[in-house]
Amino acid sequence: LNKTTVGLLFDNEGTLNINNSTLQGNQGMLLQSDGFLNISASTIASNENSGGALISADDTTISNSTLAYNTQNGAVLSGNGSLTVINSTFSQNTNSSITPQGADVQGSHVTATNSIFASGISCSAPITDGGSNIEMGDTCGFSAANGSLINTDPQLDIAGLQNNGGPTETISLQATSPAIDFGNDTVCQTAPVSGVD
Repeated sequence: LNKTTVGLLFDNEGTLNINNSTLQGNQGMLLQSDGFLNISASTIASNENSGGALISADDTTISNSTLAYNTQNGAVLSGNGSLTVINSTFSQNTNSSITPQGADVQGSHVTATNSIFASGISCSAPITDGGSNIEMGDTCGFSAANGSLINTDPQLDIAGLQNNGGPTETISLQATSPAIDFGNDTVCQTAPVSGVD
């Protein structure tokens, strides 16, 4: 879904699965679920919306996905349900109400595992550390006790989104990135990642 004015609204009690997809360049980008929302192997980039590129009202899982360059209120605004983030990358999402600007994730009931948060301010409040996360700053509540790294540059490719061989454009890692082989292997082999990077 590219360069539309309204973007996408999903609002019912069912399940929406978004796989191998790119949602980019939308104004008013909105994915709102009163049921279940599953995003996998997808890229959500350069969207602009007052609530964030993705609004999650109920249970949402984001896996093997990239959320980058989304503006106004960051990448994800999580509501009352749970938000589970696995093997995903957040980069240069901005929130105009925060100085310095940042905010990849806002909201409660958020758990992140094996993921990269590459903005200076990545979380509006601490989230649950599922382990093996890398954060450029120190706003998400990650801990070395869970095998996560804070105040660590993940060394993403400065070229940004490119065709790196997957179903959508992604941001690759530089050769010396601490994220290479950093993720928990058990998490990588089980669903929803299922051994596919």
